[in-house]
Amino acid sequence: MTSTQTTITTFPEVGTVEVVNLYGWEEDFARSAHTIRARLFGEMVRRAQPIVHEYQSDLYHDVHWLETNVDGPCEFDYLVRYYGTNIAESARIGVAIGAGPHVLYKIALTVHRGQWTATFTVEHVGLTREG
Repeated sequence: MTSTQTTITTFPEVGTVEVVNLYGWEEDFARSAHTIRARLFGEMVRRAQPIVHEYQSDLYHDVHWLETNVDGPCEFDYLVRYYGTNIAESARIGVAIGAGPHVLYKIALTVHRGQWTATFTVEHVGLTREG
């Protein structure tokens, strides 16, 4: 069994939802942005580690994308695949053109009464080369 086949058996099911508390009791994103983004990135890495085997350097680009584009509550797509990650629009494009074995997450960053959370929803799972 190849490492790709082994990884496939650990993929989450479509519709799986995980809610992660990132930071508490601060409504103003600007005052806690560094911590919120860092915790969010850590959760993204946690989901990427068991799947990404090549181009881990994509994570470098992901963290810069977060720094540039996440400035409060938002939603974006995150594609985790054997050959790296894609974020935002490139994640949907990756699925459309055939990302190979992958998991596509919809990530929603929200705040309620100062508690910042990230909701990771599995939107698509591809188990073949074509995805």
